[in-house]
Amino acid sequence: MLPNCAIGVAAALAVWLTPAHFNPASPVATTLVAVPVALACGMMFAMALDSFGLEMSGGTMANLLSQPVPRERIWRIKTALLGLAIAVVWTTLWVTIALHFQAVPKKEPPWNWSAIWMTGCLAAAVYSGGLWSVLLVRQSAVALWITVLVPVGLLTVASRFGGVSAGQFAVFSALYSIAGFWWARRLFLRAEDTRWTGGTIDRAGPSVRG
Repeated sequence: MLPNCAIGVAAALAVWLTPAHFNPASPVATTLVAVPVALACGMMFAMALDSFGLEMSGGTMANLLSQPVPRERIWRIKTALLGLAIAVVWTTLWVTIALHFQAVPKKEPPWNWSAIWMTGCLAAAVYSGGLWSVLLVRQSAVALWITVLVPVGLLTVASRFGGVSAGQFAVFSALYSIAGFWWARRLFLRAEDTRWTGGTIDRAGPSVRG
């Protein structure tokens, strides 16, 4: 996770290179501000998927599961490091934005506490979604779409029944994050060395002829 975390922090700090006073109607100025923010958020997605995704793609998952160390300890270490890395990128991004744009008139700041709260909820959802989706399908590419589409789909369904307020969004994100983290932990503690790819298992074993 270190390369992605470093890129995410660098992208967050790159906000200092953007104009502090920009016209929201200007596509060039808006792009200059949006690109580093999008890159930092993308690195949070990448870290959530790569925590176990690189174990799958690199073929080291079996070695990880066979270590003479309790799985609970491995789970705590990996999830704690992932949470810390995402928190570092997210905090760096918003501290940089707040400091860089503090001279902007208060009547129209490009940041507010609502945006900070909402993105924090999204970061928590990405954190848990990246864990359970990778451990479920064991493919980072598929897990990426699951991580993005599942919460979006649930929010879309919820909005059909009267919309979703900021408070409801926070509650939804908290419940989704807790449930996703619990399921990911369950999947990891019960994971096998290799996933089933189909076919018939012969329980009788090979026949012996005398």
